[in-house]
Amino acid sequence: MRLENTKAEVRGASESLVVVVHGWTGSSYKMHDVRSAVKDAMPNADLLIPDYAAGFLSSEDPIEITEALVRCISDAVMAREARGSPYKEIILIGHSLGALLVRKAYVFSRGKNQDRASYLSPAPQAWGALVSRIILLAGTNRGWELRQKAKELSWPKWLAFNTCSQLWHWFRLARLINSVREGAPFVANLRIQWVSLLRDSSLAPPIPMTVQLLGTIDDIVDERDNVDIQSGASFVYRSVPDTGHTNVIDFSGQTGALRKQIFLDALLVDSTKIKSDMIVAFKAEPDVQHVVFVMHGIRDYGNWTQRLAPFIYDIAGRTSIKARVVTSGYGYFPIAGFMLQPERQKNVRWFMDQYTEALAKYPQAAMSFVGHSNGTYLLASALEKYPACAFERAVFAGSVVNRSFPWSKHINERRLTTLQNFVASADWVVAIFPSIFERLRKMKSDLGSAGHTGFADRDPPVYEVTYIRGGHGAAVVPENFETIARFVLGDNAATPSQQLLAKGQASAAVWAGKFCMVFAVAAIAFALLPMWAVPMASHFGVIDVSYTWHTLSAFSAGWLVLVYLACLWI
Repeated sequence: MRLENTKAEVRGASESLVVVVHGWTGSSYKMHDVRSAVKDAMPNADLLIPDYAAGFLSSEDPIEITEALVRCISDAVMAREARGSPYKEIILIGHSLGALLVRKAYVFSRGKNQDRASYLSPAPQAWGALVSRIILLAGTNRGWELRQKAKELSWPKWLAFNTCSQLWHWFRLARLINSVREGAPFVANLRIQWVSLLRDSSLAPPIPMTVQLLGTIDDIVDERDNVDIQSGASFVYRSVPDTGHTNVIDFSGQTGALRKQIFLDALLVDSTKIKSDMIVAFKAEPDVQHVVFVMHGIRDYGNWTQRLAPFIYDIAGRTSIKARVVTSGYGYFPIAGFMLQPERQKNVRWFMDQYTEALAKYPQAAMSFVGHSNGTYLLASALEKYPACAFERAVFAGSVVNRSFPWSKHINERRLTTLQNFVASADWVVAIFPSIFERLRKMKSDLGSAGHTGFADRDPPVYEVTYIRGGHGAAVVPENFETIARFVLGDNAATPSQQLLAKGQASAAVWAGKFCMVFAVAAIAFALLPMWAVPMASHFGVIDVSYTWHTLSAFSAGWLVLVYLACLWI
């Protein structure tokens, strides 16, 4: 990945370096008002305003853009040192997506770069300690999402953008903008890394003052999207009157003059004197010691998660642990969505957004997890795709994770301490459906049969309970809630009562798992029923009907739609 305009504009005594990064569909030219304001206010500051490919359908990787930005700033710093004394300070300014990029460049420079590409050094960059403030112009700090229409967003614009986002999602277009959705790895890892820097009492100097300038009629960013940076004492929020998402960088006219003044305040006013007008109150709870996420699976609204929570609070009270239980659900998830990897990843992004919000609110807490069915997929996918996240303990029931999942790798990286996996005696769901994907793609599949066969990597601290008596939901019953609560809060010896255990698995379930591909063929045959049943029935005289391939294709398409709609309900 190459940036354009990577040479700093040398000005005056070159005491400071101001880096300005544009947003999606933007360019360095569109930042000319910001550039002019900085030039007038800081005559002795060098300016670095690089360009990256930010077009509507840009397929650039934001990680690669960030790494190029890190190298670009490093080159500017080294060039200044070659001319004489080093910079006294560096100021980072970013608009919209550019705000994410400058924040990511900063955390990379301070050594929080678990998701870097292999060619970037893991060591901190010396220039990171020189950053004195970060200014975010309508920064999309939480990423973007269109589950609900923002109050300032018009219906035509919302519908158009929603349609485009679905096309990007399904046809894997516009990688850049898709990579900064709410909960996406680039965004969630950044938020985790930011909170980690805030937690680090040895970081010298600490995270600098970070100012978010957000328009009062912004139709993309919400004032509630700043929890991770708001959790730091150095965060300042300033609202910009009569301003939207794109024109926050427009300083022309009477309203523009007010925007410019607010920007200059953020740029120049001493951190002890600048005032915040944050509307949304945020209060961290640093005394919470343990947070437990309880996540439901497919075809389930998660009512059992609400019933498990009191057991966790009870065990926490008995062991003097101050705990919080997060039982938020992602809604009913039908089997049709479960079979499609992009739909499964939507829920992973949702979960990681919940994780980062909890991390900011409970900064000293260990994070643990209880998951059933698709809930187990959330944690496994998070560990694979989000290298900045970490969990203390986990409990799986009815797991749909590949039995070859590399638990030892994540445990050795200290991203998980221990796992308890309940294997059921007659889990037909896992024996058939996710097992099909495991058979087809073996170790490459992110789905599998661990709730039926157990994990291949099962040495302690991976504890398997074989076999919990019953089917797919056998482990998430009230009789087993105390066992789950004890284990997730630290008791490795917690096991179910003998009444809940079976000596072996049901023969029918075992054979169903072995011949799961037969079910796959049968499902495909049923989905394509008109294509083969009508010609065969006509050929053997079972039905007397004349047809053309055109009418048969139309009938088959209608049948497939009905099958799909049925799967959305099942």
